[in-house]
Amino acid sequence: MDEVVLPWSDTQMMIIVDKAECVGCEECLHVCPAKSILMKSEKADIVQHRCDQCERCIPVCPVKAIKIVSVQLK
Repeated sequence: MDEVVLPWSDTQMMIIVDKAECVGCEECLHVCPAKSILMKSEKADIVQHRCDQCERCIPVCPVKAIKIVSVQLK
């Protein structure tokens, strides 16, 4: 699935990792079918252009550091 962009909106939905909350458990890496999550400085990092927005990583995060957010398009 591609990034969700609503034609009547100037926002899009993205999955992000709150680095302050991430504990580096790597649970999200194991469920990502697109292999779009990497570890950087012992924290999960999402490669946005590879992420297919499947949201499988969100429920497996034990500290709720992975979130889906609406971002403003430029």
